[in-house]
Amino acid sequence: IYTLSLHDALPISGAVIRTQAMLALGGFPSAYWLDFLDSAVFYDLYKNGNYLFVMKTTLTHSLSVEADDFLQLSHSLARHRNILSATIYYVKMNGSAWERLLHRGWLLRNFLSLVFRSGGRPFAFESLRQCFVYSAIPRGDAPGDPSPAPASTLPHNLS
Repeated sequence: IYTLSLHDALPISGAVIRTQAMLALGGFPSAYWLDFLDSAVFYDLYKNGNYLFVMKTTLTHSLSVEADDFLQLSHSLARHRNILSATIYYVKMNGSAWERLLHRGWLLRNFLSLVFRSGGRPFAFESLRQCFVYSAIPRGDAPGDPSPAPASTLPHNLS
């Protein structure tokens, strides 16, 4: 995921994480190759008794899914599917039944917010489909996907 020049820290989603903390978790969770990896790692760190410190700083990048021009910049329905799959997997693994129901509501709201946006219809209908199907297949484990799921290890075998 990242090549490091720091002694004891790993960068992830604009964060710096102690290598020892990641080693204690067993590395990065393989189900999240990109999308939602930060949330999954932060939650696992929290469950493991670690703390997160938030600095007063801003990291700006142009492909945030929250950006107004994401649909115009991305055009990637596959990426949208991966984001949905990763969030569904995360909620299924860590959420209560109530939180899974709330997440389905979020998917419906996501459909409504995308359906009338320029270029948003395919994204909207994928969100609606997932609201009802609610399936999460980690990348590399999908039928017909030739790429293997990444190993749950630290980059370049730092362990």
